[in-house]
Amino acid sequence: MRSERIALGNRTLPLAVDFSAPTAMLIARERPERLGLSRVLNPQKYADTARLYQLQQYDPARTPVIFVHGLQETGASWTPMVDTLRNDPWIREHYQFWFFSYPSGYPYPYSAALFRRELDGVKRAFPNHKRIVLIGHSMGGMICRLMITDAGDKIWRDYFSTPPAKTPLASDTRKFVEEALVFNHRPEVEKRNIHLDAASRQQIRFGLDRPHRRGSSQDSPDLHLDLRFNQTVSGRRSGSPTIEPNAKQCRHP
Repeated sequence: MRSERIALGNRTLPLAVDFSAPTAMLIARERPERLGLSRVLNPQKYADTARLYQLQQYDPARTPVIFVHGLQETGASWTPMVDTLRNDPWIREHYQFWFFSYPSGYPYPYSAALFRRELDGVKRAFPNHKRIVLIGHSMGGMICRLMITDAGDKIWRDYFSTPPAKTPLASDTRKFVEEALVFNHRPEVEKRNIHLDAASRQQIRFGLDRPHRRGSSQDSPDLHLDLRFNQTVSGRRSGSPTIEPNAKQCRHP
């Protein structure tokens, strides 16, 4: 929504909106869940479904949040969480939600290479966008982790024992493998991302508390989102799952 209120005469009234209805109608019509297993068993057949989707028109004032699903899932898997987040007026004002979908039968380093291509497209289309927050579930969390990891050519050297330029491969094959195995962190992505397992995703969905405000209008939106998730982590109850940022295990500049 571009505006949350409307002026009628001398009065300004809030607008009511149901964000879940259009998404529910689209899912009922397209039935994206049918692609889950099919894209695991025959990923190449569905290669053209690997792409980044926007759920709303781009807004340069809002921080992009990209959801990345896991094995045998589709972007529709994030619907309950996205609906919950968009129902919060403060989050809706500061964040815009996208998701990256891909055939999960691919090896995840290759899926990560496809994700980098999509991020390159975002940079070309929206060169001044705010830094991106990534939220990944299961295999999607592993893909997100590679976006904040500096590997260079270490994986390549460990596998081939030679640098890419001296490895005897056809040029097309070298380019294909290099995109998957040689990479560094993405500077446009927040250094911390959020990796959820099935249990913690449910906790986030139902355990959102309004972020604590310290009375300052200058608190950043990124801080508020971090607080919102960290409150769930710090408020541990017996037997409750927790969320640990993968960035703690990665090397950053």
